[in-house]
Amino acid sequence: MEGNRITAIVWSKSALNGLRKIYEYIAKNSPQNVAHIIDEIANKITALQDNPKRYKPDEYKRNNTGNYRAFEHKKIRITYKVTANRIDIIRIKHTRQKPQQY
Repeated sequence: MEGNRITAIVWSKSALNGLRKIYEYIAKNSPQNVAHIIDEIANKITALQDNPKRYKPDEYKRNNTGNYRAFEHKKIRITYKVTANRIDIIRIKHTRQKPQQY
């Protein structure tokens, strides 16, 4: 990644849908915390621009050459793909939803 600057973070429809579902679930059970948790996730994703390889390669991605990565925050798993100048947020799921290979 040296010499390349991440210029965009692009969210897939699947990731946005997953974040919406998590938001709705947390809002039902902990409305006082939902905005804080969503902000934490957004901040971690934004910080990827400075160090896109800060998290380990995604173990659930078949034939992963290292450009698919994932991390967990408060039992929420965020999967993303690093390319030369952008990060694609692939999916966001609660860890109770059994991760599957893709």
